[in-house]
Amino acid sequence: MMLWYKAWRESRARFLIGAAVVVGLCAVIVVFQQAIQARIHTALTVHTYAGYIYRIAYAGTVRGVFAIVAPILALGGLQRERVQHTDAFTLALPVSRRALLTARVAVGLLEIVVLSLLPAVVICSLSPLVHESYPWSQALRFSVLWAVVGASGFAVWLLASVIFSGEYTAFTVCSIIAFFSTALTQRPSVRWLHLSGNYIMSGWDMPYLDPQTNMLIGPFPWTTLSIWLMVAFGFVALAVRILRTQDFA
Repeated sequence: MMLWYKAWRESRARFLIGAAVVVGLCAVIVVFQQAIQARIHTALTVHTYAGYIYRIAYAGTVRGVFAIVAPILALGGLQRERVQHTDAFTLALPVSRRALLTARVAVGLLEIVVLSLLPAVVICSLSPLVHESYPWSQALRFSVLWAVVGASGFAVWLLASVIFSGEYTAFTVCSIIAFFSTALTQRPSVRWLHLSGNYIMSGWDMPYLDPQTNMLIGPFPWTTLSIWLMVAFGFVALAVRILRTQDFA
């Protein structure tokens, strides 16, 4: 449990800031929904409250914030500690490097799950205050989509944090990769492969989203989500393998 607490202390500032932003945005989106809908009416075709929530939260600003915060939770670890000259203390602990990394992964994934659930809790709980409602079934399904894609992004950034020792190197490299991969996977010629994490999280242009109602329909994409999770596991396993062979002398 001490390793989990150590991992939590290392990522808690990023998590709490991200959680506060997500909760604040969701609360504003619900409480001031009439004013916001009046402003976006000319730009977006939104006829229902569910469509409004989808466009602004699950396919808009809140999703964007989550996509930024989730992978950043993976930054840190022994490479960062080496820069800060605290790696000798951590390596002197009577635990393996694998255990250190496993604790980081476990805490990070729990944080991602919580972040993915926050929009569902805030939106569904506050909607009755403005005499509206949003189905819990829809919100929780979006939470699953977000959690899986967020875990995949977390795994990629975790691997980068193990490989690169610079304070901002991992962040810079992953940001560049994320920019170009997003642009590539959203090109019309490859969009049919459904490789875009943003599209999977929002359901945009996916067979499991009804574009007329902006509601998730039909069978859930468990096969796609399973592939993303297996890829994430592969990145984590590679990170463990690399970490065990690194020299911190």
